[in-house]
Order: sequence, then structure tokens, then C-alpha cells
Amino acid sequence: MLFVQLFAPPPPAFLDSRSTITVWLQNPATAEEARNRITVVRGKAMVKVKSVEARERAKQAPSRSFVNLPGTFQSALGGSDWDPSDRSTEMVPLGGDRYELIAVLPKGRYEYKLAMGGNWDKNFGADFVPGGANLAIEVPTATLVRFIADFRAKTLRNSLQHPTEVPRPTVAPAPYKPSGLAQSFTLELERPLDPDDLGKGLTIRVGREKDRTVVARGVLDGSEWTYTGNDLGAKVQGNRTAFRVWSPPSDKVNLIVRQDGRELRVPMSKGPKGTWAATVDRNLTGALYQYEFANDRDVTRAADIYGTAATADSKWSALIDLNKTNPSGWDATKFQTLKSQTDAVLYEVHVRDFTSSPTSGVRPEWRGKYLGMVEPGTQPGTIPTGLSYLKWLGVTHVHLLPIQNFNPDHSSNYNWGYETTLFNVPEEQYSTRASDPTVTIRDTKRMIQGLHENGLGVVLDVVYNHSVPSEGPKSAFWAAAPYFYFRTNDRGDVLNESGVGNALHDERPMVLKFIRDSLTFWTREYKIDGYRFDLLGMFTRNTVADLAQAIRRVNPNAVIYGEPWTGGGPNRFPKGSQKGLRVAVFNDDFRGVVRGDTNGNVGGAMMGLVGRESDVVDVLQGSIDRFATSPEETVNYVSAHDDLSLRDKVERLIKGPEQDRSVELGLAMVILSQGIPFLEGGSEIGRTKGGIANSYNAGDSVNQFNWKRAEKFWPMASRVRDLIALRRAHPALRLSQASQIRRLSKRMNGLAAGLVGLDLDGAGAGDSWKRIAVVFNTSREAKNLSMTGWRLVAGAPGSSERLMPGLSYAVFRRD
Repeated sequence: MLFVQLFAPPPPAFLDSRSTITVWLQNPATAEEARNRITVVRGKAMVKVKSVEARERAKQAPSRSFVNLPGTFQSALGGSDWDPSDRSTEMVPLGGDRYELIAVLPKGRYEYKLAMGGNWDKNFGADFVPGGANLAIEVPTATLVRFIADFRAKTLRNSLQHPTEVPRPTVAPAPYKPSGLAQSFTLELERPLDPDDLGKGLTIRVGREKDRTVVARGVLDGSEWTYTGNDLGAKVQGNRTAFRVWSPPSDKVNLIVRQDGRELRVPMSKGPKGTWAATVDRNLTGALYQYEFANDRDVTRAADIYGTAATADSKWSALIDLNKTNPSGWDATKFQTLKSQTDAVLYEVHVRDFTSSPTSGVRPEWRGKYLGMVEPGTQPGTIPTGLSYLKWLGVTHVHLLPIQNFNPDHSSNYNWGYETTLFNVPEEQYSTRASDPTVTIRDTKRMIQGLHENGLGVVLDVVYNHSVPSEGPKSAFWAAAPYFYFRTNDRGDVLNESGVGNALHDERPMVLKFIRDSLTFWTREYKIDGYRFDLLGMFTRNTVADLAQAIRRVNPNAVIYGEPWTGGGPNRFPKGSQKGLRVAVFNDDFRGVVRGDTNGNVGGAMMGLVGRESDVVDVLQGSIDRFATSPEETVNYVSAHDDLSLRDKVERLIKGPEQDRSVELGLAMVILSQGIPFLEGGSEIGRTKGGIANSYNAGDSVNQFNWKRAEKFWPMASRVRDLIALRRAHPALRLSQASQIRRLSKRMNGLAAGLVGLDLDGAGAGDSWKRIAVVFNTSREAKNLSMTGWRLVAGAPGSSERLMPGLSYAVFRRD
């Protein structure tokens, strides 16, 4: 006899297609028991169910010490793939913080992670990095494999890839037998619902529980609800203002307009594909508006996800004539042109960090603002600052941390901004008048214009993988279509695949359309030159390809790159997925080889690690023998806003004057490598965050540029500037094809231990120099060098044709 436990209220059921409803039970059951307990009614009539099939298997709630390997082999072992609570890959404790799993893996390639506690809150990827990239294993034939996780040593090894460290098992464990009970079920209706029927009025009854409503979720992916028009949002057309919003689940939608202290309520008419439309016979420029969504569960007001301006609290969208936000000369502002993505030199800054310090010389009212980014001629001391410094340094693109409207709860506090709320609206806190949406937009455009006029492209750091908040009355996405925009499980829980609360469901056609439309809007309206995608690993390859194509239809020269990992959930776009898309990914192989680990005590080549010269060559040559088919696909870097700043990392491992040599060597390896160089803003002028790794909310005192301190590091900055100029002047240093690298870049032989050198055929690359050699000394000791017939053109202090000081680099030419 099945015990029924009553919960109030039970979760809703979900209409996931015209003929299927997903129901999660509070008490597990067999399919037969579920069929007897669950009834579907509409009004007083029973709705016939054709079949009931188990979905999510019931499992004992894992403890906080539960450890497993979620990944793509779980289904082969009788479980559910990428389930951190699934017992098919549960690891057995061995003592001493060590855990073991022995399993027979069928032939194939699998990806996986290590998780603890039955969820993604605590997970580990490659190199035991928390939330890191997926691990991968290739199984040539069905094989018994032993996995050993050691939390103390921070290692995860297996007998197939690490046979000397992990003994091969000889005895197979008893096969995993999932419970015959299931937690959720698919009800297949005997007759599919009509195309325009979203299950309104359907009720699910489970035993004596309170009736459950049926929420339209997956069914909205159907073509009947996929709107392809380009008129979502609001638009002023002469003396008329038109509105259109997509909200299939709503029974009624009202437009609420606020202007001159009055509110106007306008019933909206149901349109095609789940849209609602209204036209007001007035020019409503300057007015505020919301949508009021009503269904059989509740009534919710929210801003417009397609709105292009908003109040500072993000509760109201604002009607703005975007043409009137254009600064003088805006029409003449053009995209920055590149022949190849490898022509770019990326420089990462946060708008507030760059000029918030009085040492920036920026006028007080512009410090930390959009306009502060482009105030000309600032030089309060002996060196140029702000825009003048960027122009002097010679980078090609400024990578801006998020400037899309983010979590209003943080609008008055320091924050990096990875909490986007309204994606088509610039963040108001960087405006000179945060309460005026027109000024905010104009300031944003003036910043972009100023950077363009000084030869600098603008890359936006965008966060389309999640939104804040995800659910409830403050979320405009949730108000328009509850449960739809975000990844949810069978119970309706929002899945925290980003590590920050939720994950946008990019495979859904209307979610993908929104992201595509938003990126196209920014590219066209704000003349954006490129995008850096936060947690790109959360998207599918199809999504990434779609978005890249949409961006380049507007700006063919756009630089596009992103992080090939997630915040904890399954990685759908790991390194290698980018092949052939002209989309680059952050190369953590490069970072690991050159820098070492992110925040620990392991150093890489730039800190004196000798013995990995072959790995150094691999990453310097664009990782084309690792995961990239083109150097256009790899962003080479040793530091970014995440984790310890470059100087803070070096100071953890190296003391004394060698610190500067180490930092400069790391930057030289980035700039002189094949691929796209990416520089953490300020790393060349001694920027430090005081040893704080995740400084997202640590405030100005930790994060701001200290331009007075920069004076001390000016010689290093000058040499970095020379390297950037050298790279930009010589195509052999920025090849665009893997075939060129294989043909024109050769490893130099006969060098002393710790020296790594590349001999480049400049003539073959169409370079003005016949041959170019780049040499790095990754040892902390001086090394002899014989470069007879070569001429030194750039290098660390003390470098010559005969000697390479410890932790140094040099560039030579030969005609």
C-alpha cells in the first residue's frame, strides 16, 4: 500500500507538448500506481489519458557528503545523464577524503564532472577547478574503469588515463539497479489538444492532494507559438505608439502607461503566435509603461523585456526616441574593421574601475562614468591616463565588463554587473544623470563614439546565460511566460546551471529569438564591435552559430568570443565546439601552461616552471593541435577580472625584483602568441586587487585603477606598448590560419633547458621582415643564446643575441 503524504501547495503540472503533460509526484510510485492515482479533468469532464510513462527515477535524497560523477555515461549505467544526485555514479568513500567509483563503460567518448551534496553547488572540473571545464574520457572498447577522487590532493584520476596512479580494477561491481519507483511521469493524452489550446482549464488530480493547474511550458516551443516578427516591444510612429508583447499563457494583457502623473490602462488585443498588441493614438515619447499579465493563477505587472529604456529601479520601461539620443556626429561613427580576429588586441576594463580614482585626472562628475571613459587629454601626473592612455598603449579593442541594465538591488553599490535584468537597456549607474533614461543612452553612445574616434573598438561583455531575478514578480521574463524562459526540472524548480540561480533555456525558439534580437539591437543601435559571452558553455553549438551569424549580418567584422565552461551545470559548448564558427573561446590551456593555477600556489612557465617546453610551444602556436582549427578560435590570456590579478598571483609565488620580470614575461607570451591576445586591464601598470580573487562587490578601493601607482611601472608599460605595436605591424606575429602556422612557424632546436623559441618565416607571411624569432626564458636562471646573424628588436631588460636573463623574452629579426 502506497502512503500518500500531503503537501500544500503541490507543484503545477506542465504541458510540454500538445499531447503530453509532465507531472511530478510528492511520493514516488510505479507507472501503474501513477496511472491509478492521476486524473486529468477539464471542468467536470474527464480527459482521457492514453499512457503513463515514468520519467525521473525516485532516489533517496543524497546527504551533504554524497559524491558522484555526473556526466554523459550515467545513462549507460542505468541513471540519468548530468544528474549530480544520481546514484548510478555514486562514489564510495575510501577514507582520507578519497572516493572511488568502479564501472563498466561502453565504447565511446564521455564528459563528466565531480559533484558533492547531490547538486551543482559544489562541483569540480578539469584540474579540480571548482565549476571548471568538463573532464573527458575516450573508451576504445567496453572497459572496466576505476575513478579515484582525492579531495585532499585535489585530483580526479582514472585507471584508463592514469594507469600508473590508479590500478586497473579486476572485479566489476554489481550493476546499478534503479528503483522501480519514479518521481515524475509523462501523461500522454488520447487526443492531442488543438493547436491554439494551451491547456487552460485543465486540472491534474493526484489522490487526495489539492488540484494542480497545468502550466504551458515545452508546448510553447511549437511553431504555433513561435513569433518571427520584428515588432516586439514599443515603437512611436508619428502620432501613434504601437506595442506588442509575447505572452501565450496570459488570458488577458493590459498596457499600463504612466505620463504626467496619470495612468492609462489599455486592453491589448490577442494577436498571432501568442502575441498581444495595442496602439495608442498619441506620441507617447517620454512616457513610462508596463504590461499587466493575467491568467487563471495570478495577475502580474512587469517591464518590457524588449524595452530599450527603463527607470532606475527597472520596474518600468520608458518610451524614448532613440534618434534623439544620438550625439552630434553619431552617423559618422563606424564599426572598427579587421581582416581577421587575430588582428585584435583586447583590453578588459570595468567602466567604474577605469576612472573612479581621483588619480585618473577625470573631472569629478565624470569619474566612474561612461563619459569618464572618453574624457580627452587627462594627465594629472607624469603619464597619460584614461582614454589618452588607451590610445598611447595601442590596443585595438576595449572589452567592457557588463553595461546592460543589471540587478537594481545593486544599482547604488559596486558590482561587476553579471546580473542582467533588462538586456536592451544600458546600466544607469554609469550615467551622469541616472534618473534620466535619455541621458543614460546618450552617455553610452558618447562613450562608444569617443572610443571609435580614437581608433578603439568596443566589445561588450554580455550575460545571456541567466537573468536576475529569475522568477517572481520582479522578473519580466517570468511575468510574461512563467517557467518558460528558464531551465526547469520536472517539479518546476529553476535549475542553477549558471551558479548564480538560474539558466536561460537557449534551445527554446522564443528564448533564442530574444537573445538574437537583443544582440542585433545592440550591434545596430550602439555600433558594437564585438561580444564576449559569459559562460558560453551553457549554450548549444547551434545557438552559438545562430548568434554569431546574426551579429555578423550587421557587423561582418565583429570579434566574438566567450567562456567555454559553465557555473556548475553541464557544459554544452566545451573547448573544441567552436571549430569552424569563427568564434573564439578563452584558452585555459594557455592560462594553465603560462600562469599556472588560478588562485593557488602552482606557477606556470612565466614563473619559472621548466620542463613543459612542448606545452608552451603548443599554446604559443594557437593550440591548433589541441582544440582549435584556427588561431581565430583561441583567446590567449593569463589573467582577467576573475580570480587573482596577474600581479597578485605572481606576488603569491615570487618575491623581490623577479616579480616584475614574471609579469612582463606573461604579458609578452600573450602578445607574441598566435591567436587573439587578451589583457587584463592594468596588469602592465602594477594593478593589484590586494589579493582578493572574486572582487565582484569589493568596491572601488580594491578594484579601481591607481594611476599614480602606474607611474612606477611605466618602463614595463612602455615595453608592452612596443610589443603591441610590433604585433600589429607584422602579420607573421598574428597569422590567421592553422595552415600558415604549420608552414611558417617552427620550433627552434638546440636551446638550453627552459628556453622556448619560434622561428617565423616572415617572407612567407608577406611580412616586411624576412624572418622573425621570438624566444622566451621560462627559467629563473640566465641562459646562453646564440643568435648570430639576428638583430634584437624588442625584449626584456638585459636580453641580447647571446644571453637571456631569467624570466625574460626577446624578439629578433633577420633579413
